[in-house]
Amino acid sequence: MLLLVCNAGGMGTINITCYPGIDEFHEDVIKMKEFTNNKPFIVNISLVPDLTKGEEIFKYIDVCAKEGVAAIEFAGASPVEFMPACKEAGIKIIHKSPNAKSSSQHGKKGRRCDRHCRL
Repeated sequence: MLLLVCNAGGMGTINITCYPGIDEFHEDVIKMKEFTNNKPFIVNISLVPDLTKGEEIFKYIDVCAKEGVAAIEFAGASPVEFMPACKEAGIKIIHKSPNAKSSSQHGKKGRRCDRHCRL
């Protein structure tokens, strides 16, 4: 599906939880770039406790940086600890909130998003 979306002009997404390890993910990112003729796509990194890959997430971010992935979408928990690595690599950050209440909690914690998300 990612290939169809990207090749039609959209931004497709792949999820790291679909891969048994970093090597398989890296191989697929390279294939995606080849099959889409280097069109941009998004990598989803789930921070849901049952699905998260913990500190290994930094390795996935490194692959995304090396391969020029356009954006990383985080969901399930706060991505604050991973944001500096993404910003340093020039990767756009997307954070998905399940609803308005959850989203408004970030504002109450002093977070804001304008040109750059910051604490």
